[in-house]
Amino acid sequence: MDLATELHDLVLTMDRQAAEVLRPLGVNLRQHVALTIIGEHPGLTGRQLAGGLRVTGAAASGIVRGLVTDGLAEADAAPGSGNRQSLRLTPAGTELLGRTTGALGSSFDEVVRRSGHDPDRLAAALHDIHQQLVNDPKES
Repeated sequence: MDLATELHDLVLTMDRQAAEVLRPLGVNLRQHVALTIIGEHPGLTGRQLAGGLRVTGAAASGIVRGLVTDGLAEADAAPGSGNRQSLRLTPAGTELLGRTTGALGSSFDEVVRRSGHDPDRLAAALHDIHQQLVNDPKES
């Protein structure tokens, strides 16, 4: 058993299952993650969102455009900032984020518990591993 392969397979499986959970709520996983980032960092810029999503600025712009069109986010230009957008969730976006987070989080936490592991401890371990990769990619 290879850890990297297991993690890769886990992520692919989780992405597919998340898509199935989110589909009835009218959003995809990328939109859910965008709502999460905007909700945690109100006022962030489109460029910052692109970094968090690990997509190009153009891709983030398309995601933001869709969220704004659907009434889930607001993109206001800050005075004197040119084209720089300040992103915030609308009340509808906040409500939807609560529903999507609940739908995704509770189901995976339960799977982790059924497999004999503590979700909080696993999350902390994965966070630590991720930080090691981000801070020193040569060591991976």
